[in-house]
Amino acid sequence: MHNHPCPLFSITIPTYNRAHLLPRAITSVLEQTFSNFELILVDDGSTDNTEEVVKCFADPRIQYLYQSNAGGGTARNTGARHATGKYITFLDSDDDAAPTWLEQYSRTFEETSADVICCGFERIRYGHRDGKERIVFPRSMGPLFDNQVGLFTHGGTFALRSEIFKEVGGYASGLSSGQHSELAMRLIPLCHARGWKIHNMNVPLIRYHMHAGARIRRDPCAIYRGAQYILEHHQDLLQKAPKRHAHYLAIVGVNAARLGKYGEAKQFLARSIAADPWGWKNYGRLLLALSSSVGQRFWDAGNDDTSV
Repeated sequence: MHNHPCPLFSITIPTYNRAHLLPRAITSVLEQTFSNFELILVDDGSTDNTEEVVKCFADPRIQYLYQSNAGGGTARNTGARHATGKYITFLDSDDDAAPTWLEQYSRTFEETSADVICCGFERIRYGHRDGKERIVFPRSMGPLFDNQVGLFTHGGTFALRSEIFKEVGGYASGLSSGQHSELAMRLIPLCHARGWKIHNMNVPLIRYHMHAGARIRRDPCAIYRGAQYILEHHQDLLQKAPKRHAHYLAIVGVNAARLGKYGEAKQFLARSIAADPWGWKNYGRLLLALSSSVGQRFWDAGNDDTSV
């Protein structure tokens, strides 16, 4: 039962074994200056006390759903299937939102008649100086997306009409890494084809926490599979952007090497060089893959953050 019979926003937070981080995300939603929302927590097979943590928040706008572990994309789709709001957005369970996040989305949807809205985020690195990279705003996404300005890299940095999310087919099921980028590869061409308006707000409304705990960006198997999926399902799109094509080939190559698949690593890194001969980093990556022990130490130390 909700405070509002028809919430304007449906927010899905997918989570897996993050009971210690989840309260921050939930609290940031409940403290929104805009109250007409429902919050759907999708527990993706957690083995910690996630359910107990969620049940501590006695708010009628919260729904708790449990499913067997299937990955973040599937969990987001589960939340979207149960959503009743006009607009859908997502928030990662280790991040949080500024108090005016939904208020600014609501006002901008009303004022611009947009169908999709993106906002910026603040990157918080613990123990590091962020410098100029601390704030990230929507920007040109390059030739892969017909130079559309937007930001689809994290949960919460975009909101869209529920019907559009359903029509685009939601997230790719079973994909743990690269799921936001992959969704954008289908969403943006659909918006252009239908004449749906994408609007951007140059304000950081999401706080992206780069913590030391478990994160997909540190999982070479998930990154490897995510980049492979994009290469297999978006070949036509990638032909429009040789540098991005080379980037995804390099992601597969580096993470294949991190998984000990050196033959495959050399093959994909050689293909990345062929796709973009001026991408000098890939020559170095190929040399590291040829010297497996040196490469393994280099990549294990986190010196090459190749992720989808």
